[in-house]
Amino acid sequence: QNVTQQPDWQEYEPQSAHDVPVGDNVIVVTLLSDAILRTANGSFTTSLHEALELPKPRRAFVSAHRVGGFNRVWGLPLPQALAVSAGSVYVFETSETARQILLAAQATGVGERCLDGFGRIALNLHTASTLRRRTPPKSNGLAPALSLSSRVLMQTLVNRRLRAKLDANLLEALSLLDNWEGEISPHQINRVRSVVRRAWHDKNLAAVNDHINALKPAAIDQFRRVRRNSERLSVWLSRTHKDDNTGLWASYLKPVQLLQVASLEPDQQTIDELRVEYTARLVDGVLRQMTRQQQNQLNQRAPAQAQSGGK
Repeated sequence: QNVTQQPDWQEYEPQSAHDVPVGDNVIVVTLLSDAILRTANGSFTTSLHEALELPKPRRAFVSAHRVGGFNRVWGLPLPQALAVSAGSVYVFETSETARQILLAAQATGVGERCLDGFGRIALNLHTASTLRRRTPPKSNGLAPALSLSSRVLMQTLVNRRLRAKLDANLLEALSLLDNWEGEISPHQINRVRSVVRRAWHDKNLAAVNDHINALKPAAIDQFRRVRRNSERLSVWLSRTHKDDNTGLWASYLKPVQLLQVASLEPDQQTIDELRVEYTARLVDGVLRQMTRQQQNQLNQRAPAQAQSGGK
């Protein structure tokens, strides 16, 4: 727990003076991280000399992109800003003024949001007159064997990516299934929602179909009167437990292709559990939307009925 400060610590090791090309009296500035630069009038810029008020560089190799962020105190995203990409290089003529300014920028960072890691620079990181290129050996195409802990971690990542994909498919399906026509009593909807939640808990979606088949004629008629396009609600609910192409899972939720990470796919147990969970959430969400839709229709009718009654 004893921490000692190293005042002369540097993030990188600058190349020696003899590596500088002969006759090139220059300072080479390399961005180690993205940098958000502004001119004296406050506008974004990709020119380091404008941000530090230096003479124009002899050469510059620059790329830029937009960056964002998040303010955890306010719980709001930060405005997007133009940032010079890490790896950009500026070549300045050597002078004592430029040297002092760049040394100070190296110590404190350049531009905005330095506390977030932006604006780190290196001086004379690359000064060699020639570079050597080395071709790495070709891979045999086989993925390296994962350790047990790595395999567990990768499997967890795969399963989480599958859940994220299912969340997106669920939202898309709910937006598609919000145009049912016909009326049904809230009591019947709430009964089915209770059965769906119990089926989710028991991992037995067939209980939903059993409930629909056990309804009395007056109750099942209500489910038959509610339609979407030409499909009755009673028929749609009977597809809850089916695991073939006619089931709700295959029609609305199942990903076209299973996601892979390091050649690992979601395990079958996880797929079966998620099929039950997301099918149940889909049915419950559709019924919840139906309840809200009918309540909104009742609220719209109430003022009209009050006016007609007053007359």
